[in-house]
Amino acid sequence: EVALKEAATDFSGIDLFAVGLSPDPALNYYFISLNSAKVFSSIFRKPLVGVDHMEGHIFANFAQHSDIVFPFVSLTVAGGHTILSFVTDFGRYEILGQTRDDAAGEAFDKIARLLGLGYPGGPAIDEASEMGNDSAYDFPRPMIKDSSLDFSFSGLKTAVWYLVRDLKKRFGEVLPEPIVKDIAASFRRAAVEVLVDKLFKAAKFKKVSMVILGGGVAANDLLRREV
Repeated sequence: EVALKEAATDFSGIDLFAVGLSPDPALNYYFISLNSAKVFSSIFRKPLVGVDHMEGHIFANFAQHSDIVFPFVSLTVAGGHTILSFVTDFGRYEILGQTRDDAAGEAFDKIARLLGLGYPGGPAIDEASEMGNDSAYDFPRPMIKDSSLDFSFSGLKTAVWYLVRDLKKRFGEVLPEPIVKDIAASFRRAAVEVLVDKLFKAAKFKKVSMVILGGGVAANDLLRREV
């Protein structure tokens, strides 16, 4: 109703219904949106089009930016996947690199949970990091020196887990707040450095002058500043 009001139209002005399709169809909210779209399509007798979830992350940028030009390199960092793509037109993509294990968003969620910062992990880590020392702990930057444009966040996540385990032996189950903030900031710095490094390696490789970010982790303050 809000969308129709903002667009100054009604259902008679709709040509088709599109719905995002997740890489993880077990998520309840995808079933809700998919079934809602099916109902609208059936009632108003309009076509139903499925849109790849990661493709949606890329082209959400066009809703706010009118100066995007092809080709560009896209870094889509979401809870379910992390992908570097060379985009030459609508629907024309070359995947340059992707995560081999945990997605960046998944790693943020798991570390936030480990530190007791809540969910979703991205904003929680961001908030804690702004008050922490991001050089307090030297976490690994997985695959940053690798010639591949793929990502891996499991090793970084494991390094944080081991540190937290050892610190809890010393301080108890609830770590002091300054330590939590330092761990969050150091983790964020390590993860973002890998993302930014790979993004600009890809841009240089493809000789493009434009890069875009998409996905939930694209809201990360440090990632946006660094890019």
